[in-house]
Amino acid sequence: MDTSALKKELALMIETAPDMAALENVRVNALGKKGRITDLMKTLGSMSPDERKEAGSQLNLLKDEISELIETQALALKQQELDARIASDGGYLLLQRMGVMAPLLGVVLTVAGAQLFYLQVPRAAGLRAIGFACATFGV
Repeated sequence: MDTSALKKELALMIETAPDMAALENVRVNALGKKGRITDLMKTLGSMSPDERKEAGSQLNLLKDEISELIETQALALKQQELDARIASDGGYLLLQRMGVMAPLLGVVLTVAGAQLFYLQVPRAAGLRAIGFACATFGV
């Protein structure tokens, strides 16, 4: 059983998913109860033991690879959404990371035991590069 064409098609669909909803549709189409890979798995019962072993191995590998691609794309899409929110909002809460305080200008707040910085900065990309996780805070 050759799964390379299906893998290429699904990988293209995953990479071009514009948002999380579209990515979820691709996931269901590929791995869901009535998904394409699931349908192929259902055909294993009608194969001879040797064919079943080979095809099952290929399908399991395909399933794992597609799952990994979906997870990677989901992280990228979430990061894009966060970047878009940060770019559109002038106020940020920067969570302190591992007890290290960066020499930044701002007001240090303590909320529920966590130290936070409130900063008014034009872009958070540079702050992320020095190891700070960013979350938006509407002002």
